[in-house]
Amino acid sequence: MVLTYMGRLDEAERAIEAGRQLALRQAADAGRAPALRQADRQSAAIAPFLLVQVARFRPDPGATDRLAQRVAEWAEETGTAWWAFFSLLSLAWAHEGNGRWQEACEAWKQCLGRSRETRVGLEAEAMELAHLSRAHLECGDAGRALQLAEEAVGIGEERGTKSWEIEALLSLSQALRRGQGAGAWPRTREALQRALALVEETGAAVHSPFIREELARWAGPAGDDHTFERELREAHRLYTEMGATGHAERLAKELSL
Repeated sequence: MVLTYMGRLDEAERAIEAGRQLALRQAADAGRAPALRQADRQSAAIAPFLLVQVARFRPDPGATDRLAQRVAEWAEETGTAWWAFFSLLSLAWAHEGNGRWQEACEAWKQCLGRSRETRVGLEAEAMELAHLSRAHLECGDAGRALQLAEEAVGIGEERGTKSWEIEALLSLSQALRRGQGAGAWPRTREALQRALALVEETGAAVHSPFIREELARWAGPAGDDHTFERELREAHRLYTEMGATGHAERLAKELSL
């Protein structure tokens, strides 16, 4: 997971698979104590959940659907609160990654509601709110998206969950850009500057290209073609470098590369 947030997606994927294979070999070792073998099965089972997070940053829509299904199957088998949360989270990412925004909105609402009710996964509340904001925005409700993004930023800052605060700041920028337009730029510039500073502080480089692309999206309508192309090219370079192939291909088409 650390490698994922560092923006080293290919390495993260290899490390997760290597860990899964090791856990499966240990789980099959009849010489190990039953409790240890069960723990090994749990370790192997967490791999699809970790891989969903890699897939969401690439993005890889087909992979997120397949992996979310595997997480759901294990959640049903174990019946634990944590696995129920992991399953809802994976499903929400899968809907989002496939552009199923109405379903994503409902899934994020369920995920957030479960966290608040059971306290399981509540440390990720800022991230859940940020993604719920994005879902509302894509469903056409910019006002509600802004409210949720503001709440996400406040919670992220208050609790010191800095990587998730970055996602909240991005959602805030998107909600302001699409809901209020150019007049909101001074506030948005401050939010994006903080997001870049948090990337530098935390090493969560996976967010860098998203911030650069967002800067480009503000510059374009303002008629600042130089900044638009510079930031979009930098976003494309960073997406390519970290293995976010879906995003890189999307921007390559836009830039006619």
